[in-house]
This record gives sequence, C-alpha cells and structure tokens, in this order.
Amino acid sequence: MDSRPKETHNLYAELQPVTKGLGFEIVEIARQQRRGILEVHIVIHQETGVTISDCVEVSKTLRPRVELVEDTREINLEISSPGLSRKLKYLDEFDIFTGRLVKVFLADSQEWIMGKILHGGTTITLEADGNTMRIEGSNIQKAKLAYSQEVRK
Repeated sequence: MDSRPKETHNLYAELQPVTKGLGFEIVEIARQQRRGILEVHIVIHQETGVTISDCVEVSKTLRPRVELVEDTREINLEISSPGLSRKLKYLDEFDIFTGRLVKVFLADSQEWIMGKILHGGTTITLEADGNTMRIEGSNIQKAKLAYSQEVRK
C-alpha cells in the first residue's frame, strides 16, 4: 500500500487547517477538470460520524477557499463521508481510522485478516483474535473498513 505526501498537495495544505477547525479530518481529495468545470471531491471523517448537515457546513466553509486556491469560480464541490466499508487507499488512513475494525489482504497471503487498528504509520499494528500483529505497510495489498463486523459485536 502506498503512502501519500499530503504536505505537497497544495489544496490539502490550504484546506486541512480549516477542516480541522470545524472538527473534521480530510481523508481524501480528488480533483479533475471536466468540460471547463473543476470537479473537487473531498472525503471527511469525524470519530462520531459525518452527517449530511456536516457535509453542507464543510462545503459552505471550504468553497471560497477552493475558489481562491484554484483561481476559478467554475467549481463543482462535493463533500462526503468515507462510507461504512471504505476501501483504504493510503497508509495514513490507518491513523485516521485508529480504533476501527479493518480487513487487510497481505501480498504474501491468500486470505483476509481482520483486526482492530491500534496504530498506523509505515508499520500498522492490529489486534486480531486477541493477538497484536505488526504489518509492514508495503505488505498490504488491499484494506477496507469492516463496519458490518463492528455492528455484530
């Protein structure tokens, strides 16, 4: 699994302090130009969850900053939650979702491992079946949140 240098992403650097001030963490920013309109999709997270009202508040707050940073008013801004069973794309997401159940598929294995994220970073620490496991991020082929398993417990 890859790590991403968020600090080098200009839009992230501009928006994260504002988003954090509202009580949210930016999980992902995707941007693309389509028919002369800049489409920006931002995924936000908060420990207690993200509501539609939260997305509206964050959108209204971030829109002027996005227009300023991107130097255009032709923007389609979409704010959303990570979803219940988000596929983790970057190593830093393990830090964001610490305490949550996750399923990981290792490059040197043929089965999914499920555990609670204890610590993120380049080496991920999971608690699985009462044991603590340390997994190198480079060995993680796929990962996703396991919300349905959290509900059953």
